[in-house]
Amino acid sequence: MPVGRHGWLRGDFCCVRRSSRHFPTRAQLISAVYAERIGALCALAVDMRAREPAGAALLRWLRAVIDDLAAGRGLREAFVDAHQLRDGQPSPEVEQWHRLTDAAVEPLLADAEAAGVIRTDLRVDELMALVSAVAHISDDPGRAHRLLELTLEGLMLSRSSNDAAPRN
Repeated sequence: MPVGRHGWLRGDFCCVRRSSRHFPTRAQLISAVYAERIGALCALAVDMRAREPAGAALLRWLRAVIDDLAAGRGLREAFVDAHQLRDGQPSPEVEQWHRLTDAAVEPLLADAEAAGVIRTDLRVDELMALVSAVAHISDDPGRAHRLLELTLEGLMLSRSSNDAAPRN
């Protein structure tokens, strides 16, 4: 996605920028864009859970997360810059967004576990760390989807295998 003069992603800010008078600072504007994207992912998780079989819902939502991360590559840097964060410095907003996405994926993961299609010892934080790592490995969403599928295949239970050990 093209980057604008200020390092802002044009696609993310084209509509929001017009209403920038509602956001007194660049940091507030970027935070609003991020919050909107997180809200959309959370709503999608609910929708996927209602419409798709357990394992398929989880995979489709994780693909959407990868697509969102790929589309917003420059948004993270803009957020860090606008909020003047140092590498690795925590942000209460980012921590809240992680809690929201973790809460969104938790029922999808539980459904997949209950359906016997994924290991029962996989934790939400582990799954999201894997998805984040896969998303950041490649600039090509198609390749990232393939890497996600390969990763999840290692976590899936075959119909004939025994279930993994229960969570601690």
